[in-house]
Amino acid sequence: MKKAEEVLKAAGVAAEIVNSVKIDYLGCVHSVKIGTDAHIETAKKFLNTSEQTGYVPLFIMNDSYGEFMDVLVDNHKGFQNCISLASKVIEDSEFLNMEEWLARKNRYKIGSFNKHPRASSEIPTSETLVLVPVKHSWQIPAVFRFGGWHSCPPPSVQVALHKRWNEKFGSEIIWIARDALTCLVNNPVDSQDQALCLAREQAAYCPDNILQGHGDGTISGLAIDLLNAKAWDFWWD
Repeated sequence: MKKAEEVLKAAGVAAEIVNSVKIDYLGCVHSVKIGTDAHIETAKKFLNTSEQTGYVPLFIMNDSYGEFMDVLVDNHKGFQNCISLASKVIEDSEFLNMEEWLARKNRYKIGSFNKHPRASSEIPTSETLVLVPVKHSWQIPAVFRFGGWHSCPPPSVQVALHKRWNEKFGSEIIWIARDALTCLVNNPVDSQDQALCLAREQAAYCPDNILQGHGDGTISGLAIDLLNAKAWDFWWD
């Protein structure tokens, strides 16, 4: 696992290292102060070098930062045999039948596809960027054991779906809070059919998006907002 200085150098980013937390069998989680207004462009530099460095960038909601760091340490205590909790969650995700899981959750009507589009989401950022010791952002829910309450899917499902969307749409988990996350999308859907298909999956994953976040409670209402969207936001009440 590379030191923080090596990760910064590989990404071509000048930043102040403000904190490093050692996690047994996982590595060090580094927090850096990037000190620039171009937060997303800086994060992209780390994403572009993640295969080389073994680190992905993540913005954490300001008032959740300490909580996430505490959870990270507590979740990985006691894991032996050189396997981390994250590795176990990722392994479990590989055995899930996501087509079956999505089909069980598909209970919303299509709608008429005539809703007025919602304004594009802006990706939340901060001056502090967390460097997480994994090669892919879809592994982040495994590291933080994100999910598993109310309608929010458990960590293994989070991992499986975000891997699926990363492969199809180039989506990257970029921001996280206690009950929400945001993805940067490199290859947005650009047709109605694609948008409807993705909307069905996202409605199954995050029911509050279709019931509260996107207007009319239909698959088409969400699909309209997904067309050409370069950011996806998810929130669980």
